Amino acid sequence: MPSAPSCGRQPTEGRPGERLHPGQVSELEAADGEAYALATGADSANSTSDELLTAPVGSQQWRQVPTPTPLGYGAQFALSGPNLYVLGGNGDLVLLYSTDQGAQFSQRVDPAPPVSGAR
Repeated sequence: MPSAPSCGRQPTEGRPGERLHPGQVSELEAADGEAYALATGADSANSTSDELLTAPVGSQQWRQVPTPTPLGYGAQFALSGPNLYVLGGNGDLVLLYSTDQGAQFSQRVDPAPPVSGAR
């Protein structure tokens, strides 16, 4: 398994010379030959959201997984083979589901958001 991203700089994929600054890792899992990490402050000390990172098992070449919506803080994820489930959001919870290791996501909004003024 690759070492977890650290506060040191790691290269990003596809952008020669550009560096990824992962920040603090809150979760790390691996399945189907890929490792995934949730990191706070990826790319910037002024980050406003957790970021999902991935690297091939045995590699330290971490890259950001683009998500259709910001994950917010306190995001969580689960893996099962190539299936990736990510729960996040600032306010309404959003479930992101991918069957191809995060290349594409389907999005589900929380079906029962809090009701204002409920007693």
